[in-house]
Amino acid sequence: MSYRTHLTAVAARVRLASASVLPFVVFALLWSALLGSPSLAHCAEVQLEWDPVSDPRVDIYEVKWGASSGQYEHTADATSNSAQVSGLQEGETYYVAVRACVQDRTLCSSLSEEVSTTIALLAAPCCLPAIVVAVPPPIASFEASTTSRLAPLTVVFTDTSTGQIDGWRWDFGDGTRSIGSTAVHTYSTAGTYTVSLTVNGAGGSATITKADLVTAP
Repeated sequence: MSYRTHLTAVAARVRLASASVLPFVVFALLWSALLGSPSLAHCAEVQLEWDPVSDPRVDIYEVKWGASSGQYEHTADATSNSAQVSGLQEGETYYVAVRACVQDRTLCSSLSEEVSTTIALLAAPCCLPAIVVAVPPPIASFEASTTSRLAPLTVVFTDTSTGQIDGWRWDFGDGTRSIGSTAVHTYSTAGTYTVSLTVNGAGGSATITKADLVTAP
């Protein structure tokens, strides 16, 4: 059994010879693009439409496209006689073909006649791959205004860390804590205290601990 199908394309009627197993699929390219800023890299989407194949065995259509004629790097499935292909780069030419298949793809038609389209400039800015810039972790550091004096001893702690930092957490070694890039703490009880600072930023966190830093005899 053989089949012939045709479709009114964008500018002309297209007619293909029949396939020997399943009928060819003939389709029209109707590319559409949203206007965007010309200063950005852009992308477009292409709307494909074709006459449905009147063979009860057909369950799915395979839409194939690529940047070289006859070489299709991409495939998408369609359950009706239309499909939308997105993420196409402006200024590039794409080649598209479609074939009809049964559900398990053990039987498919030959590919349709190939259709090409060139994506015009000024399409919608939507398909640039994300560029991720790694932020290095901060390096924790701090200074103390004084470290030894009779209690009560008041110490001003100043952050000297480097890197991108948006959070500070101080531990004064006597059970009390504070936040902020600068901290003022009074040691009321005699003793020796270990002080630590943890800083947080987009690149992660870092902690510095100074053992027995403060002595209040």
